[in-house]
Amino acid sequence: MKSTSFLAFVVGAALCVETVHSMMCFTCENQRSNWGCLRLSFCPSNAQKCLTVAAPLGTGNERLITKMCTPDCPTLSSYSSSLYCCGHSWCNIWPPK
Repeated sequence: MKSTSFLAFVVGAALCVETVHSMMCFTCENQRSNWGCLRLSFCPSNAQKCLTVAAPLGTGNERLITKMCTPDCPTLSSYSSSLYCCGHSWCNIWPPK
């Protein structure tokens, strides 16, 4: 019974945080691996989308990954890299394709 109460408390607390801070994205800057991009950040009210950008690094398959909150989703034509943009919390956890 105690574990059920604790679980209900954790879920309730998470819902309260989600309500107060409507968007959370994973954030990082210029990381070579997605493992360096697992920090969650609350997004400001004027940036309610999550963006992941993978820029090529040299001539091989290596890329630099950047994840952030953004006000709007850019078009791929404005980047010479791959990007993923989404509109709900925690949606940019995966590495770019």
